[in-house]
Amino acid sequence: MEIIEASPDPPQGSIRDAAAALAEQQAEESDAAIALALAAYLDRIRGVTRSRMRGPAARRDTRWWVDGQGAPPRGSKPIDADSVIPDRLVDEIDAALRPVMQRIARDVATETARRLGVQITPNDGGDPFTTDDAELRRAVDEAMDILAGVARRHAKVIRTELLAADAESDTLDEVLARIDTAYATGGGWLMMAGRTVGTALRHDAAVSQARALGVTHAQWLTKRDAAVRLTHRKADGQVRLLDDRFQVGAFRLRFPGDPTDLPESWPVIANCRCGLLFGRPDQARVAAARLIQKALGESSGAENSATRALLDAARRADPIPVPDGVDLPGPAYRVRTPQAVIGYRSLSSAPDAAVGQWVVLAAPVILGLLAAKTATQLVVAIPAATTLTVVGGAIVLDQTALEVIGTSPETTAARVVAID
Repeated sequence: MEIIEASPDPPQGSIRDAAAALAEQQAEESDAAIALALAAYLDRIRGVTRSRMRGPAARRDTRWWVDGQGAPPRGSKPIDADSVIPDRLVDEIDAALRPVMQRIARDVATETARRLGVQITPNDGGDPFTTDDAELRRAVDEAMDILAGVARRHAKVIRTELLAADAESDTLDEVLARIDTAYATGGGWLMMAGRTVGTALRHDAAVSQARALGVTHAQWLTKRDAAVRLTHRKADGQVRLLDDRFQVGAFRLRFPGDPTDLPESWPVIANCRCGLLFGRPDQARVAAARLIQKALGESSGAENSATRALLDAARRADPIPVPDGVDLPGPAYRVRTPQAVIGYRSLSSAPDAAVGQWVVLAAPVILGLLAAKTATQLVVAIPAATTLTVVGGAIVLDQTALEVIGTSPETTAARVVAID
């Protein structure tokens, strides 16, 4: 069976080309920043290694030790490689690279929002239409964990080479030359890892920001030149839900450079130049998410203008029988919402629902007009001009379909997308 990918909007042309060009520009800028920081880090640990190798503490009681009186070397113990290259020196990669990674993630998130027509500002996990610092920190932490692991493996190789050179070389200068060669080789691998991790970080930040802005799908883009590897050429044009994965060779990747399956996926993700194209978010979804965020930010139990307008409209309406299956005190009123309003419902546990899913609930669906006081709740955005029933200060929806637009351990946010 042949799988035919959904077409992006527009399918080809200037927007796709612009997105691919932007991905290339972001890659060049981030690669340069990461390479500069890694070069400084490598120069420092190489310089410290050489300094310690020449210092008396490392050479004492080895065959390279000569006391101040010019006596012959005393002892033949090997150089203590762990003292020459201690773990705390290797761990300096975090201080050297984390600020660069944070800047890359924030810049990409901001640019992603700009491309989607939204101006964002820094924020720590509140309004989804700002930069979610908690989500960016997660992406940066993942990137730094990988780089720190590569740096530790690099240091282990250098220590092994140091011990071999110590045992086999004729002079201390020869030992240092072999260490320099090992640093150059290992540094090349660290540089490649930095570029690949940078690719993953950029796309992780972009997907996280796009998701927060209501985007549901992304399309895989390649450079479409002779250097594109076959597995990526076959992935070109794939369209996926943001929470789904692209098929790239034998691996299912969240985004270009996804390090989830390392080290097996290294041949597929290393030096990847691909990008992602996001469709603009549905404006009704964006409006609903903003409305919910505003409601959640208000004082608990507060009755806002939309709620008062709805209740005023109910008081002016003629009473109707309470709908079957609604165990609420009457009277009941059939009204159209004067403006968009928020409804709440207590949940026994967070539902297993992903952003973008539609949930059809059995009628009638009863929602309160004040925030639930339980640990988990469903929060629903109901658009203006929606016909519903008001009973005892609660909302009753008939045959309702909801689209999930946000999830957290405490809140599932949804919007009404169909009411008969």
